[in-house]
Amino acid sequence: MAMTCKNYVELIGVVGAIQNSVISGQKICRISLATNRAYKDSDGCAVISTTWFSIRFWETKECKIPEDLKKGDKLRVEGRIDVLKYVNPDGIAQTMYEIAAKRIEKIDQMEPLQMEE
Repeated sequence: MAMTCKNYVELIGVVGAIQNSVISGQKICRISLATNRAYKDSDGCAVISTTWFSIRFWETKECKIPEDLKKGDKLRVEGRIDVLKYVNPDGIAQTMYEIAAKRIEKIDQMEPLQMEE
């Protein structure tokens, strides 16, 4: 049986910081997005863990940056995970993971957080 490999991610979360700019005439939006996960720790206590993701979205004819996008909005993001490697000013090699979004969509409400088994 052949296995298909695919780099695809879908995130639903809350918008933090937003930075819009234009590079070579094309709009780009950088967003921080918070997602939550609920689980029970080893003692059985409920824990909610928040993970922040860095999102990069280049606007296209097919998918526009919402004009009224603001901090606190609920957002669905589809795209791929990019690995960015660079050397910091101290000469240390660094790795950063960023979501290269192909589609972003404002949503009215998120589904209630479900406890993971």
